[in-house]
Amino acid sequence: MQLKSSQLKLSMLALASGSLLSAVGASAAEGTDWQAEAAVLYYGELDRVTALEPVINLKRIWSPEQIASATLVLDTLGGASHNGAAVVDSPQTFAGSSGSYAASSDEGDDDDDDDDDDGGEQTFAAGEVPLISGFEDFRMALDLAYTQPLNTPLNTISVGTALSKEEDYLSIGVNGGLAAELFSRNTKVSVSGAAAYDRIAPEDGIPQILGDSLTAASTLNSADKWVGEYTLGLTQVINKISIVQLNYNSGKSSGYHTDPYKIISRLDSAGVPVDYLNESRPEQRAKQSLYSALKVALGTHSLTASYRYYWDDWSVVAKTSDALLRFNLSERLYLEGHGRWHQQTKADFYQLWLAEAEVPDYASADHRLGDLQTQTLGLNMGYQFSDNQAVTFRTEWYHQSDPVTGNKAAQMDAVISQLGFKMVF
Repeated sequence: MQLKSSQLKLSMLALASGSLLSAVGASAAEGTDWQAEAAVLYYGELDRVTALEPVINLKRIWSPEQIASATLVLDTLGGASHNGAAVVDSPQTFAGSSGSYAASSDEGDDDDDDDDDDGGEQTFAAGEVPLISGFEDFRMALDLAYTQPLNTPLNTISVGTALSKEEDYLSIGVNGGLAAELFSRNTKVSVSGAAAYDRIAPEDGIPQILGDSLTAASTLNSADKWVGEYTLGLTQVINKISIVQLNYNSGKSSGYHTDPYKIISRLDSAGVPVDYLNESRPEQRAKQSLYSALKVALGTHSLTASYRYYWDDWSVVAKTSDALLRFNLSERLYLEGHGRWHQQTKADFYQLWLAEAEVPDYASADHRLGDLQTQTLGLNMGYQFSDNQAVTFRTEWYHQSDPVTGNKAAQMDAVISQLGFKMVF
């Protein structure tokens, strides 16, 4: 299933040399040789996707400006995923094979026990969201990064590479960046860039664009996509208790953007499914974003707030606000409240279904491209056993909905939990 994190996003995150965390935490690395961190993340949607993600990070630290790191991520995904079909007032039956879905209307046949080892059939009652269940996926990702001074400790250069592999997906990325600290190290400017090559190769091949999902033959065994982006960053110390960060990001991608596992319904004038087509998305996408963050010390406690504004040429506009309020209860224990609010507008080719004779150039019913509103509330906790050992735990509740159409497929709740351990030696 194509439920993957962007490997390029992981590379760019590692390259955020103007990061507030990097600026505030740099002194903690001084004088250490090795640092190991391990965490296990659980993500569970109600009646849908579940994921278990162990992460291991190992760093070799020569100085705050010279660090080598390796991060290994293992993802196990499973559960049920919306295939894109519309929620209608009649039963629907979908036949699945190795994660590639075909569909047909159910004209009253109540026998939904015709399951086989390749997925069988699943029947959904009138008004029910078609969630195709039984998929499993495993992902391995490796991220390598190295930073060192350039001429002086005030100037640094960063390079890295990233690899992500699944049964039907491969991503290879490279990245690099430069950063300079100015004005008595009160100002930090940075520029970074990343490029990635992605290949998607479903077991049943690449579906025919807007072809009938039940009868159209696959056109190719695999498809490719190229992605490139850059980030300009500025971090500025305002006074003794506050620091601000500003980033501008721009990126372009070219190639196969379509999700090979998603379909879209065609309905007649009575709202009954006539057939189901494979979705189609443009082969080009250009995006931009502005990001700002403020960290303020509140006595022994602290507040971090951020805002991100995103837009692209698919007409998606997204606004994200995030806040972390940290309470240092002692020298070793802290509690941190987390709140996040996100809202986006739909892509210009997104629609819940197509009319009976409608065959546009592009169409997708994937709710991730629709009007979305999400809220996240959570609590983080950390305890430092000694100067060299610490444990962290976080738990969050996530809610997602479509405030414009009320699309039932977009309605979803999830629980996120993570346990982490850090050791310096």
